[in-house]
Amino acid sequence: MTPLVRSRNALATDELPFFFDAVHIALAERAREFAMTVAAPEEDGNRRSAAATYEQLGERCARIALKLGKERLIDACVPASFGGLALGSRRDQIDVRAVCLLRETLGWASALSEFVLAMQGLGSFPIVVAGSDALRKELLPPVLRGESLAAFALTEPEAGSDVGALRSTAERRGDEYVLNGRKTFISNAGIAGHYVVFAKTDPAAGNRGITAFVVKSTDPGFSFEGPQMLVTEHPVGTVRFDNLVIPASRRLGREGDGFKLAMRTLDTFRTTVGAAACGMARRALDEALFRATTREQFGKTIAENQLIQGHLAHMATELDAARLLVYRAAFGRDKGTERVSIDASMAKWYATEAAQRVIDLAVQIHGGAGVLRGIAVERLYRDVRALRIYEGTSEVHQIIIARVLTGGERARQEARIPGDAGDSLRQTAIDRPHSDTSKTVETPAMLAPPSKPATRPTPKRPLVAQRTAEEAMRKTMPEIPAQKRPLGRETMPDTPATKLLGKASRRGEPDDNDPGASSDGSKN
Repeated sequence: MTPLVRSRNALATDELPFFFDAVHIALAERAREFAMTVAAPEEDGNRRSAAATYEQLGERCARIALKLGKERLIDACVPASFGGLALGSRRDQIDVRAVCLLRETLGWASALSEFVLAMQGLGSFPIVVAGSDALRKELLPPVLRGESLAAFALTEPEAGSDVGALRSTAERRGDEYVLNGRKTFISNAGIAGHYVVFAKTDPAAGNRGITAFVVKSTDPGFSFEGPQMLVTEHPVGTVRFDNLVIPASRRLGREGDGFKLAMRTLDTFRTTVGAAACGMARRALDEALFRATTREQFGKTIAENQLIQGHLAHMATELDAARLLVYRAAFGRDKGTERVSIDASMAKWYATEAAQRVIDLAVQIHGGAGVLRGIAVERLYRDVRALRIYEGTSEVHQIIIARVLTGGERARQEARIPGDAGDSLRQTAIDRPHSDTSKTVETPAMLAPPSKPATRPTPKRPLVAQRTAEEAMRKTMPEIPAQKRPLGRETMPDTPATKLLGKASRRGEPDDNDPGASSDGSKN
């Protein structure tokens, strides 16, 4: 493995201590040890070999999950009250800062290890929130031990950001449901032990007709259609349900709660995607620093060139800005602030975009070596790209941010994940965070069309437009002879008295030569 400059002895908590408690620092130490002794060697041993087959990729994921489970790192993805990691005083919710620390540290060492940890969380969180006690006792322990891989099956060929376009159906027949449909771009497809599947129990109800279920890979009617090989080594594929019958006890929440459950799950883990991006960006910066300070050209290290110094400065600044956004959002989520969704969108959007820029500069600093297959920065270049797409594209997050900023209180309420007081999900054992992440922004590219916005006061017509309208009106009015025209400012004798009168009459009217004046005569 390439020697590193900074992160070998650095904790993810070192530079932002004000966001963390002692328990987070202890977790960061455990994560660093795992990253350096297990994840990084595993990644380094595989990245220089030929591209893995899907079967080999699945075997790697299974091995990594067992190692994560042995070190009890997957516990951070499940609340303590359900067998997960106990952090702080809240045993009934996930500590998002803890998951961010793990994903950032693992992302630095191995994108695949980070991916495995994240999927164990995504595929189990809906069961924690809305599953029956029996379902939790059956499925959560093997997930935490890493003995069974989990999957989150939401995306379909015609339903990506537009969740309401789902075509998979679940028909109720007595105490059972019959599922039919097809899911694509599903992580852990074909290798997961269970899938959290979202299907429509009421196709005419749009988002309100979506319900979540647990499907096991052994269920008759379940089939793995095949892998979708990505630019990076992640197990992604297509699964199918053909008259798949499951008991009603495997339904998560009530009928129609599926959309709410999906959005709450994504909102919880969205910030952690930004943390994974920061881990990859930090590794890229470390590799670039080592390359710049050891590579000599023209009799000096390339780090002595000002353009390379500029690249490094940009990389470090972008990384720090991204980490501040990520851990602000995670801290707010854990502490129950009201800015959960907008902060999470800012963190996920900026961190993933910034990581792409940082890694691109790292490749540039490496020169020709940066595009050699198996080099760390080349792998990072492929690994980071998908982060700007899954769990909300960069474009969707910009829409969410802008809608909250411009939509007032209504948009702020809609930017929260469904499921506040009185919601059917409240009947589960887990309480909601204080933040009341009760609804989600319904963006054109993501959800059903939003309802009609609240009526707003009509803004004042701009002064230029007002004058143009007045001039047009004057043109349509009959001309008054000059001798009968009322005395105005332009016809009054120019005397000291009229000058004083003119100044008084102009009070409250904007001065054409004063760009700082407003329509009421006050300075802006």
